[in-house]
Amino acid sequence: MPTEATVYRVLLVMGDDIDQERSVARDVVIDWNSTTGRSQDIYLEPVSAVHLNLDTTDLAEEIDAVLGTFWTTVENARTTSDCLTDTVRQLAFDGHTPSIIGFSEQNVPTSKLDPDKYAAVQDFREECRKTGYFTYATLEEYESRLQQSLSRMMDEILSDPRRQFVVESEHEGPSEYDVEVDYDRLELSADVHREQDERNLDRVVERFEE
Repeated sequence: MPTEATVYRVLLVMGDDIDQERSVARDVVIDWNSTTGRSQDIYLEPVSAVHLNLDTTDLAEEIDAVLGTFWTTVENARTTSDCLTDTVRQLAFDGHTPSIIGFSEQNVPTSKLDPDKYAAVQDFREECRKTGYFTYATLEEYESRLQQSLSRMMDEILSDPRRQFVVESEHEGPSEYDVEVDYDRLELSADVHREQDERNLDRVVERFEE
């Protein structure tokens, strides 16, 4: 049976050197839907910065939260923005978009190190002190800290007494899908729910095999 859900679009902002974390971040967002969002008719839609025009002035109206991860560079050649930190500043610092920022503390191979680009990362990290950030050294630590940060951020968003007003005034009520207009989003939603179900089945099988 079709159901209505409030949709929050989460922008994934990651540098060129971030590969595995990108998949982990998407999985963490999707898992939140399965464990928490589904029971409240709330859906987080992960959106890659690669698939958006980051230079549009309407970006703040399209995005509800920002999830950024950086290691040795703040650039991503596949995006429309020369510097991803400009996007984070626009949404999270200058605007009021909730954000989660993580910085990798893994050792940097000499072959991957560009002093100027790495210095830009460190400068941005210093900027993030006013909003907060987390650090990690392994993928497991990244996943754990991101899960905690996402849960905390959503708790704050959903407990905000202004949320009902924001949803009604800015988004004109819960986001709904129109099959003719939002075919791609419907397809993504179906893929997401299928992934959730597959992971849940795998967990059940693993539990019985223990």
